[in-house]
Amino acid sequence: MIIENTGDSEVRTEGLWAYRDGDQFEFDIFIVEPRAVILFSMRDLGEISMTGGELALARSESFDDPDSMLEYVAWGEGDLVLSGTATAAGLWPPDEGTVPVPESTVVLIRVDLTGNGPIAWEASDAVD
Repeated sequence: MIIENTGDSEVRTEGLWAYRDGDQFEFDIFIVEPRAVILFSMRDLGEISMTGGELALARSESFDDPDSMLEYVAWGEGDLVLSGTATAAGLWPPDEGTVPVPESTVVLIRVDLTGNGPIAWEASDAVD
């Protein structure tokens, strides 16, 4: 997971939570400087299945609250527990499907920062 601070002032990660396929964790507290990009390894949550899954970022551990959800992506096929919340939050259009992931995928990249849903993401076999 990558967090980018596109603003002009520093941002604290205090209270940020990540969810991946039923598991969740709270980020350590640190400061993200303006224009900085931070890469987080999600390996602590186990291997990501290429058959399907979902990842969300929220302001609290309440992942069923659309007002708390900040980011969402779903890939492949499978049970998408948070897709309704992501739709209510305006982060994932209903009935748009998921990001297709070939077997060589190692990362999902948000290529359109203004759009939502699978068209805003692409699978890649390299981390640049």
